[in-house]
Amino acid sequence: VGAPFYNQEAYLASVEHDPDTKILKAVHLSPVKISPLGIEALGGNPIRLEANYNVEKEVVAEIITPDEPMPLGGYGASSFRLHENFLDYLYVTCIAFTEGEDTVLMMMADLGGLGNSHTATLRKQVSEATGVPVENITFSSSHSHSAPQVGMDPQYDTLFFSAAVTAAKNA
Repeated sequence: VGAPFYNQEAYLASVEHDPDTKILKAVHLSPVKISPLGIEALGGNPIRLEANYNVEKEVVAEIITPDEPMPLGGYGASSFRLHENFLDYLYVTCIAFTEGEDTVLMMMADLGGLGNSHTATLRKQVSEATGVPVENITFSSSHSHSAPQVGMDPQYDTLFFSAAVTAAKNA
C-alpha cells in the first residue's frame, strides 16, 4: 500500500454462508485503517449485512499468467522489468451470487491494479457476455507487484480480458 492510502478508513469483508445449501447468509464489514504498519482494526462491532444469496458454484478461476515475457507493473517507469519465469500461476476469479432473478458477480485478479477505464471495459464485456447488469459486477485486484500491467501490452490485455469473461460466464 502506497503512502497516499495511509490513514484511510475502509472495511474488511468476511462472509457467512451455509456450506450445505450454499446460501450466503451475511457479509460482515469490520472497520479498519490503512497505515504504514499494515491494516489496523478500528474496534467496534462489525456491520452485518443480511443476505440470502444462493451460491450456485464455487469460485471459478482462469489462469492469466502470460506465456511470453511481459512488462511487470507496480514500480513505475523508472524500474521497467519483464517477467522471465514464475513460481505460482496468476488467476482471475469470479463467484456468482443469485437471489431470484438477480445476480451479483464478484471478480478478483492477481494484478497490481486495474485503472478506471480498464475496469469499465471489463465490466461492460462481462455484462455483455453474461447478461448481468454492469452495476452488479464488482472487481478488485490483489495488488501484486509481480504481475503484468494491463494496458502495457495488447497481447496480455487480450489474454486477461478473455480469461475474465470466461471466468464470469462459468461462475
